[in-house]
Amino acid sequence: DTDVIKRGIGTLERDVAAVVRSFGETCDEPSAVVQISLMRQTLCSKYHVDWVPLRVMVTYFGAGTEVLSERASDAITAARSLGHFAEDAAKTAASMGPAPARSGECEVVLMKGERWPGNAGRAIV
Repeated sequence: DTDVIKRGIGTLERDVAAVVRSFGETCDEPSAVVQISLMRQTLCSKYHVDWVPLRVMVTYFGAGTEVLSERASDAITAARSLGHFAEDAAKTAASMGPAPARSGECEVVLMKGERWPGNAGRAIV
C-alpha cells in the first residue's frame, strides 16, 4: 500500500532530521553531511580511523554499530606506531577478545574520530 510506504518514509525523514538537528546542536555545527544506506553487509573495515571530528550513526534495522572499547583502541593505536603488521595483529587480537559493544536498532551512536581534539591516531571510539 503506497500510503503505508509514504507514512514510513515521512517517519524516517522526521527522525533523520531530529538526529541531524541534535548532532548540530551538540557539535555547534550549522551543517552536516547525511548518508542513508541500505546495506547487506558492513560498510567499514573493522577498527579503522575515521577522519572526522565526530560521527553519528543510527541503525534502523538489523545488527547495530559495533563500538570498540577505549582499551582495545589504545592497543591498536600503540601497535600502529610499529607498522601495519603489528596494527593488523592488534586488530585481530581485539576481534578475538570480548565482543565489542553493539548499539541496538534506532539507538543513536556518537563517535569521536581522528580530528576530535586529543583523539588523533586512534580508532574511532
